[in-house]
Amino acid sequence: MDGLQTKHDVKGAFLNAKLPEGKLVVVEPPAQWVKWGLVPQGVLWTLDRAVYGLRESPALWSAERDARLSETVWKVGQVSYCLRRCSSDSQLWILTEKDKDSILGLLIVYVDDFLLQAPDGGIRSAFLEKLKTIWTLTKEEVLSPTHPITFLGIEMEMQKNGDIFLHQQAFITSLLEKYGMSQNKGNTCVQVDKVPAEPDVPTATVLKSLQGYSGEFNWLATRTRADISYYTSLLASACTRFSQWSIEFVKKILRFLASTRAQGILIT
Repeated sequence: MDGLQTKHDVKGAFLNAKLPEGKLVVVEPPAQWVKWGLVPQGVLWTLDRAVYGLRESPALWSAERDARLSETVWKVGQVSYCLRRCSSDSQLWILTEKDKDSILGLLIVYVDDFLLQAPDGGIRSAFLEKLKTIWTLTKEEVLSPTHPITFLGIEMEMQKNGDIFLHQQAFITSLLEKYGMSQNKGNTCVQVDKVPAEPDVPTATVLKSLQGYSGEFNWLATRTRADISYYTSLLASACTRFSQWSIEFVKKILRFLASTRAQGILIT
């Protein structure tokens, strides 16, 4: 779909969600506020909203957000428009003419982050104005050849011809720095050796570490680096039985990422 790709954030998102009726949450004010004399010693507060830090706040906000989006209707002239939730992905909403199946734009939501793709014009502008009557939005970021944007850790760059390149170079760089491999020149391939004949069961500490690597590699494999999907799957299945083999395999994957950190997906 052609159109503008823009990123939007909802300010103070969790505070838009009320706590469930009958739930009482009591908190202490910040200690520094008491020290400054802004709040008397011994004062406690009861919460009315889902503040940041409460375990249930993300779910409460998500329910509030989705309820409001499903009710959102806006008009351009005499025509009414609404959002229809995608049947195959609950985080994807379709901008459409009311009571019709047209696709006029797409809205991807994740907690308080929104990514909107819709043609520039009245429908898009009216939709954003409608959202601003519901929540306070941060200044939008528009994807352009001179302004890349990041959404859910995915870096989006628009080429001069309109192609869009998706990558996670910043995340890969942070991984290499985390594991002391930022200066490693890397390898251009991953050699998969045969697993040992006898199991080498890892300790609980080593297993936790190997599962951490698997999760980090999976974050890449399921987004912009499908080329490491097989290696990630192999590591996840082998790490519970072959400790030393898996540790060496992790190093091979990291060296491969070091030499291919700029790779990603090009959408033409």
